[in-house]
Amino acid sequence: MKKILSILMLAMTTSWTMAQTYVTANGLRFQIFNGTSYSYKYKNVTHNVDNSTACALLVKPASGKYSGNVAIPSEVTYNSKKYPVRAIATGAFQDNTSVTAITIPGSVQVIECDAF
Repeated sequence: MKKILSILMLAMTTSWTMAQTYVTANGLRFQIFNGTSYSYKYKNVTHNVDNSTACALLVKPASGKYSGNVAIPSEVTYNSKKYPVRAIATGAFQDNTSVTAITIPGSVQVIECDAF
């Protein structure tokens, strides 16, 4: 049973990792989810997120840090499709002293642990 669960978890993790799509809007980096659930591990705790609808997640920049006044859009466009911004990811603004203000739209429903 343990072996089956390990294989299943590996398959789920692999499919989530391979399906990552990123887009930049307003100088911010977003991960696009196409209506799939996903999980991530942070500080040895696995968090499961059920995204039954397509959405975007604000993530940390590929390099450097955000700075100045940050205005998170309520939606981003990828391949001519609009995705509502639903969450701010773990670590998106962590240990960042360069941001002076953040505007969070009403579309954001989740601010993950240690996002700031």
